[in-house]
This record gives sequence, structure tokens and C-alpha cells, in this order.
Amino acid sequence: MLTLIDSRASDHCFTNQEAFSTYTNLDWYQNGLSAGKNSMFAIVRRGNVDVSCTMNGVTRKITFEDALHTPGLQSNLISVSKLSKKGVTINLDVDKAIVKSKEGIEFLLVT
Repeated sequence: MLTLIDSRASDHCFTNQEAFSTYTNLDWYQNGLSAGKNSMFAIVRRGNVDVSCTMNGVTRKITFEDALHTPGLQSNLISVSKLSKKGVTINLDVDKAIVKSKEGIEFLLVT
């Protein structure tokens, strides 16, 4: 599944239920608004998603906390604002994004 870093996403969104390491029901049914399309998508549940990423020969487990399960989206979305609130920085270039922890460790490369 395609995963995008999205500067307009307010939450991390993942399409596959199996990606979630924790999974909780919502208190009520929710919808999200797709940017630029004026269409809605269902938010089924929320939880944590653990992802293993290998960069520079080192594999790290990354946990995206309080992510939304959004099976109707065409791709997973990583929220820039959620990462920034955790102290993570994102360096954007023409053809890639490098994500660094607040300690300055590069842990994710998106091309």
C-alpha cells in the first residue's frame, strides 16, 4: 500500500486493519474530509500502528500513535503536524523526504 507524507492531514491514516497493534472502537461514527475532493471517507476505529523501517542499514520500529483506520482511502497518510508535535523534523527535497527524530536520527526516507 502506498504511504504518503501529508502536510494537510490532521491525523495519521492507515487503510489496513492488520497494520494496527492496538485497536479501539470510536465512541461514535466519524467521517473525514478528503482534501481537494470535497468527498468524505469513513473513520472506522483508531489505535497504534507499528512499522519497521530500515535506513542506512539500521532497522527501527516506528509507532504511529492514535492513528485512524480509514479503509476507504487509496493510500496511508502520515501527518506532518502529528510528527512535528512529537519533535520530529522532516526535510523535504525535490524527490524525497527525510524524517528525523528529535535526537536528529534519520529513521524514514520517503521517495
